[in-house]
Amino acid sequence: MTKDELDFIISEKQIWRCPPCAASRRSSMQAVSDAEKGKASISQVIFMLEEAKNDRKRMEKEMNTSFEFLHNLVKEQKETLDKQAMKMSEYIAVIEELKQEKVNLSKKVKDLELKLDESEQYSRSNNIEIHGVPEQGNEDLYETVAGVSAALGHKVSREAIDVCHRLGKRSDNAGPAIIIARFVRREDKLKILEKRRVKRDFSTNDIGLSCATAPVYINENLCYGRRKVFAAARLAKKEKNYAYLWIRNGKILMRKESSSPVREILSMEDVAKL
Repeated sequence: MTKDELDFIISEKQIWRCPPCAASRRSSMQAVSDAEKGKASISQVIFMLEEAKNDRKRMEKEMNTSFEFLHNLVKEQKETLDKQAMKMSEYIAVIEELKQEKVNLSKKVKDLELKLDESEQYSRSNNIEIHGVPEQGNEDLYETVAGVSAALGHKVSREAIDVCHRLGKRSDNAGPAIIIARFVRREDKLKILEKRRVKRDFSTNDIGLSCATAPVYINENLCYGRRKVFAAARLAKKEKNYAYLWIRNGKILMRKESSSPVREILSMEDVAKL
């Protein structure tokens, strides 16, 4: 058959069979026709049975081929899924490992932050902050700090003060800039804080300043990290009805009521746990 003949048969939607197949089909159709008319001979019946048997074999073979194809397809899909499940297990293990590593690193960072905070606060162990002292032209802060100390009943010499200065004023603070004073001996700092706790009505009048009366506060000099924690602790004190909040030797301490145990607040996490 030429290509043109094949194209013609396809375009006309005709069916072509080879001569042996055509003869066999004609014989089969004749046998069926004879059987329907009750005229089939023994040989024709045997021929029909053979055809039916051959058809069954062909069907079984085709079904077996289909089943084998489907089986192989399912097997391939199962192998693919098994590989994906194995990869997924590996990825999950890696994710869990990374999560644990993140937890460990976070803990190390927190530990380092606490150590850095402690180190920075320790460097301020001899410092105090004096709030509320008005600024004056050409002021001698050493004399000012010594005068504040003397007014509280604890005299210190100029040599007992290592260094002192005012902090820059914040834009939202209309009051005088804070005075930071570092003492040579920590005992002087502790004594001044103790005297100020006893003398609750300490003001500018007590240090002999000719200005409007204003309270003068003396606090421990906290590092930046602890200052933030202390501010958060003050808010928590109001929200959660804590009776006491104070600072002692650079440590932030809280107590729910007079009979409650003292809690040291080291970080924002400690504030959140109140």
